[in-house]
Amino acid sequence: MNEIEKAYSILDESIAWFEKNDHLVSEYFKIIFYDSVFLVYFIKGEYKKCIPWMNKIAHSKTPFRKELRLSLKLNLLLLHFELKNYELITYQIKSLYREILKQENNQESTKYILRWFQDCLKDANNSTLLKKSAEDIKIRLQKMTQTGEWKLLTEMRLFHAWLDTKINQKSMGENYAKQSLQEAELAAE
Repeated sequence: MNEIEKAYSILDESIAWFEKNDHLVSEYFKIIFYDSVFLVYFIKGEYKKCIPWMNKIAHSKTPFRKELRLSLKLNLLLLHFELKNYELITYQIKSLYREILKQENNQESTKYILRWFQDCLKDANNSTLLKKSAEDIKIRLQKMTQTGEWKLLTEMRLFHAWLDTKINQKSMGENYAKQSLQEAELAAE
């Protein structure tokens, strides 16, 4: 049983404890918990269960670093893509683009990702074209490792893992299980 399966097996119990005792937990750790629940559900492919947890993060009064806020909004795009809420994605892309333009360093990598999302909405239901498009953006983002923006890109781990699902045409859970097995094999050597 990998870490995701273990987390999933105790998720209901953890949520019940957290809801009963949330007054004991700082706002910062609440965000970490909400994000963890979101990630487990997302990796398991239970996208509708992700929504309340993403909303709790988005409506938190905890100030975020701008990189985490961008990552949160990008995760929301991934969620709505999987739910096939394409009209919402279009709105969120515009909103996020406006937010990026207000920042002093304009996050070229994030603008590139948003343009990619706009383009891939046309091919969202064609897995072959989506796979090719995901391969192209992954290569482009890897080239951005030479820039100062790579730190931001590495904080978008879920986006990179999601791209792999489109390239490999497997679910997040299947990709995660394969990655966990490879890591275990490397550790055993």
